Amino acid sequence: MNTRVRGVLIGLGLGVAILLLIELSTILTTAVGEGTSRWWVVACYVAIGALVGAGVAMGRSDRLVPALSALIVALLALPSVDPGGAVGRVPQLGLGPSPGAALAVAFVAAGALAYSAVRGG
Repeated sequence: MNTRVRGVLIGLGLGVAILLLIELSTILTTAVGEGTSRWWVVACYVAIGALVGAGVAMGRSDRLVPALSALIVALLALPSVDPGGAVGRVPQLGLGPSPGAALAVAFVAAGALAYSAVRGG
């Protein structure tokens, strides 16, 4: 497989996986009182950190992976900040009952990945 195609696929997969884990953590936050342990939410955040770390590590060899991951996370989290603004036309990411915490995690992940894309090896 071509290295560019592999980089694009890994970058897209990494960005989508981070967003899915953010969404899962917000769903689990609402279910904590219904028998779900808080440790599952912590496990989601640890997994997000591991994925961001993997993206940063991949940025040493191929800057395309963290760049695409950061782009995916930022593009789907931005409309949630200003739904009526210019980026509000993009489909919104449902960030659950505590959008502040989920947005913070999304933008920290996007920032770390963007830094890795700019910095490289």
